[in-house]
Amino acid sequence: MGLGYEAWRETRRSLQQLLSANETTLRDDVSLRSRSASSTSVALFTIIYWILPYVRSTSIFYSTSIFNNTSIFNNTSIFNNTSIFYNTSIFNNTSIFNNTSIFYNTSIFNNTSIFNNTSIFYNTSIFNNTSIFNNTSIFNNTSIFYSTSIFYSTSIFNNTSIFNSTSIFYNTSILYSTSTVRQSRIMSNILHYYINCLGYGFWPQSNSHFLVFPLLCVCVCVCFICLRAFFHQSSAMMHLPSEIGDYTDFYSSRDHATNVGIMFRGKENALMPNWLRLPVGYHGRASSIVVSGTPIRRPSGQMRPDQSKPPVFGQSKQLDIELEMAFFVGGGNRLGEPIPIERAHQHIFGMVLMNDWSARDIQAWEYVPLGPFLGKNFGTTISPWVVPMEALLPFAEPNTVQDPKPLPYLCHDDAFTFNINLFVSVKGEAMKEAATICKSNFKYMYWTMKQQLAHHTVNGCNVRPGDLLASGTISGPDPDSFGSMLELSWKGSKTVDLGGGETRTFLKDGDEVTLTGYCEGNGYRVGFGPCAGTILPAL
Repeated sequence: MGLGYEAWRETRRSLQQLLSANETTLRDDVSLRSRSASSTSVALFTIIYWILPYVRSTSIFYSTSIFNNTSIFNNTSIFNNTSIFYNTSIFNNTSIFNNTSIFYNTSIFNNTSIFNNTSIFYNTSIFNNTSIFNNTSIFNNTSIFYSTSIFYSTSIFNNTSIFNSTSIFYNTSILYSTSTVRQSRIMSNILHYYINCLGYGFWPQSNSHFLVFPLLCVCVCVCFICLRAFFHQSSAMMHLPSEIGDYTDFYSSRDHATNVGIMFRGKENALMPNWLRLPVGYHGRASSIVVSGTPIRRPSGQMRPDQSKPPVFGQSKQLDIELEMAFFVGGGNRLGEPIPIERAHQHIFGMVLMNDWSARDIQAWEYVPLGPFLGKNFGTTISPWVVPMEALLPFAEPNTVQDPKPLPYLCHDDAFTFNINLFVSVKGEAMKEAATICKSNFKYMYWTMKQQLAHHTVNGCNVRPGDLLASGTISGPDPDSFGSMLELSWKGSKTVDLGGGETRTFLKDGDEVTLTGYCEGNGYRVGFGPCAGTILPAL
């Protein structure tokens, strides 16, 4: 059961290298203290890593003690004369444990638990006056991860952010109640934290001390907590990738705007006077944004199908899809301080697929003069995978030529339009296979994401990490690239063939709609995962 002398030697060597690196880091740059604190967490997790296998089911010192008859410290003590924490402060004059060394006159396992009544970071607590293992011994007759949560009643990061005023787990305890995967949206909130703190450009520019160590701590903790570190995707329940505070939907495809304008206002007035001057948008409903796989209930509302008669109330008969993409805001801005277009990319974290479900008959009656309301807010679906902008940069293409030229605050020369292949398929209840009804591409967008964000904040509006900004329906120049059934059926005047005798003008109950997309390189693809939903009957 013992770890063995050679194993302990390797552990000691690894710890010394880690501690030496941290000593140099703190000496060179005081601003890296938070990174060193993360390194300390790694050191602690390393110790736990070696000890953990002997804690579960069989105590280290139960029946077969490591020190029984053959003491590791017999004649050749690991810490003899060169104690890691004795006379050699880890961080040179700034001891982690502030005058209380773990190994100084106190045996680790000699009637004194390392963490029992002694805060690890006494007076210099990473978590601001909250000991990680406050009054709870790791080895106090309880396996770390068996029946009793290490942090029982005290979330590690509860209301105390390590980095930027936002808890990594957003008020959700790691071990709250039961399985992390099934009961807590850990990964969703971890990503929300990284969206908050990191944003565009952090990944390639960061060094290992700040990026790898916090990420490693989180990964090690999650892996230790779960009996299985990985699950088959089919058995996993997906969640929204982030807590979405606000949601704005733009109207940035010229082909789509032109098609809809022709249907409702005629060819001569297809585009409103402002459309070529600014990115038109409206504020959507964040609470009804759902993750892929969530069913969508057919909405009811007020509509006026016969213009010669008063409006009526009932189920929407023109339920539609909208092929869109959306981006998550990374770093936000302060109220009153616009985001200049030169720096807009620094606030764009990554992209997802989005289906902006639309009830066209409800929308047509209500949208004048303030825009969409009940025709949109009953449900919006996004894919669970966020693709960072760094992964999409190799697929950037020159921006669409804009005429007339936008005002200076909306002008940028760098390419920020992306070649992303997009598809929409529909599968009815009686259909064996889904039928593809649309093949489009994100490169058809007229206004770029940088222009959308710069315009959104030019008046001083503040955006926050996790806010979602959507592109609007993505349609191309050809009929098979139209991103909505409103266009594909041309306002219901013709049918869309699904094969096998199935046709549609708008969606029926039981129809499953799936959006997919990917960028294609030389021998590889960057995918976004599915964005799917099935229509349920109205109540």
